[in-house]
Amino acid sequence: MTVSTGELVNAPLLACLPMEARERLAHAATLAELAAGEELFREGDPSGDCYLVLDGQLEVLKAQGTPEASIVGVAGRGEFIGEMGLLNPNGLRTATVRAIAPVRLVRIPMGEFQSLVAQNPSFSCQLANLLSVRLTAARDELVATLSDKNRQLQQAYDDLKAAQDELVAKRALERELLLASEIQRSILPTRPPEFPGYDFGGLMSPALAVGGDFFGWFSVDRERQAIVIGDVMGKGIPAAIFMAQTYALLRASAHAGATPGETLRQVNRLLLDMSDSGLFATVIYGILHGPSGRWDYARAGHELPLLMEGSGATRYAPLQDGMPLGIVDQPILDEDWLELKPGDLLLLYSDGVTDGTDRAGRHFDHRRLEQAVSQARGLAAEPLCQSIQQALADFRGDEPQSDDITLLAARRRNG
Repeated sequence: MTVSTGELVNAPLLACLPMEARERLAHAATLAELAAGEELFREGDPSGDCYLVLDGQLEVLKAQGTPEASIVGVAGRGEFIGEMGLLNPNGLRTATVRAIAPVRLVRIPMGEFQSLVAQNPSFSCQLANLLSVRLTAARDELVATLSDKNRQLQQAYDDLKAAQDELVAKRALERELLLASEIQRSILPTRPPEFPGYDFGGLMSPALAVGGDFFGWFSVDRERQAIVIGDVMGKGIPAAIFMAQTYALLRASAHAGATPGETLRQVNRLLLDMSDSGLFATVIYGILHGPSGRWDYARAGHELPLLMEGSGATRYAPLQDGMPLGIVDQPILDEDWLELKPGDLLLLYSDGVTDGTDRAGRHFDHRRLEQAVSQARGLAAEPLCQSIQQALADFRGDEPQSDDITLLAARRRNG
């Protein structure tokens, strides 16, 4: 398809050419059309003819088909495409050119274009200016791209360094938590006491690496054994520190002449003097008289003791007022006693047992606890606690443990 001289009028680059040169160019050129999305040439193709855009728009792409692909320019009516081949006739196309919408083009053979340059100095100057503008724009685009890449690399480096610092901090925290867990385990009893006529067992399973629950037993004298269980409000390291503090104060405050209530009131005063953390603890502390089976206890807001008789019947201690330690100067305590007859079992537990939930949101509750105790009644104290813990785990299923779980059992043997 031939080209008329009039179709070359709108090209600013050709405005300086005499009419004879335009006519010769029109005679040598041909018309071409592209549909939307169709490529004129691809980056890496051999350099060849150049083109004048009559109508429509073309986009210029670099690194097409790679993650670094980008649009570096748009050419519209009156603009030239492919003239960079003049600088390196035997080289390769430096970009891909694709139609944005239907495009009409004038195809100018590279030889004819070179003749225009050689025979028309004014045209050569305008072409040099155009090429200079294009090269400057390409340089600026390259600089901008490199600057952006440098920013991305710097950001990636900063992110990597932050992640590395976070990993180091996480590992340090994990080591601290492991040490805290080991310290907590060292505070709790590792084996049951040797107390004639009785069998003891207990366990504590924290919801996190460390917990706020505690339990223990220690000898008051040859005939009396102290039993304690507690639950600090909260979880994690703060609760674990308050738990260790409470347990240490209780051990230090207990002595042969003090009642359980007097001991807990002394612990309460010391906690208020030593700590303003806002934490508090529920506690049951009692002294078991071996020969008689009488267990005198003081309850500071903790879960009620459960007694399973040798016959298998279960009942809870009477409900009376009781306030946690670490809140007020003079807490109201529930002070009472129970008698363990031969074959009877005393079970103390934290609310992490009865408050455990399954996927449907149902609580393990006291009824299920009684059932678990009854089903394990033939076991010794330690495996009985483990059996209750397993019953709770089976009830929860894949629901995560949300609170510390603590159990303490004391059984009076028959005979």
